[in-house]
Amino acid sequence: MFKGTITPMVTVFDKNGKLDFEGNKRVINHVIDGGVSGILFSGSIGEFFTMTVEEKKEFASFAVKAVNGRVPVLIGTGGTVVEEVVELTKYA
Repeated sequence: MFKGTITPMVTVFDKNGKLDFEGNKRVINHVIDGGVSGILFSGSIGEFFTMTVEEKKEFASFAVKAVNGRVPVLIGTGGTVVEEVVELTKYA
């Protein structure tokens, strides 16, 4: 069971629309340092509509590594194509 504050996190993109891993790492560290109890990635904020399934998988793997066990990680698997949602859910 989860307790405390679990925050949905924005996903940082660079000026070319690509995932900005360093920018995302800074935000992850900031929210953890701020005292959150967990982080939801690719959740309710909606940027998952702009990412391919491979980008979503890459970002999920990155997020887990960047958090490094400091707080629980939740990965949103929502989407508009059922097969992709199932694939991403299995991956997550």
